[in-house]
Amino acid sequence: MMIYIRKLSILLCSLLISASSLYTQSSADDFIPLTGIADGMGTPMRIAVDAQDNIYVADVNQKCILKYDASGSLVATLAEGTFPVSIAISPNGDIYYGDGLNGNIYNLGAGGQMEEFYTGSQYPSSMIFSPDQVLYVADNKLKKVLSAHH
Repeated sequence: MMIYIRKLSILLCSLLISASSLYTQSSADDFIPLTGIADGMGTPMRIAVDAQDNIYVADVNQKCILKYDASGSLVATLAEGTFPVSIAISPNGDIYYGDGLNGNIYNLGAGGQMEEFYTGSQYPSSMIFSPDQVLYVADNKLKKVLSAHH
């Protein structure tokens, strides 16, 4: 019975992967850049996009997060003086970033103030929110994926 369930699971996963590949980029020819954003950028590390299509770029050399509107125009410079190596936007629009110098994760408030969210990481290199507001953090130094409820 266990072998049958395992084979069925593998078959279903294969079908899902095959079906999803119909709608994904399968070659370099499928990628057609519409525009490029470079205004104000030094060294872009990670990007995130909010529900209004604003684009947030973690720029490690300039030690800030750059915010662009949907057309690619620079709107604001946020979290100045930090070392943002990762960025994520929660389903309700809150901006979180991981600081590569101290390993902490911060919530960037609407007024631009930084609030410490988590201090148990060492180098939060990548972050993403699930639809149910769980923050997943890949930590390069700890060599693990951490999760925290927002």
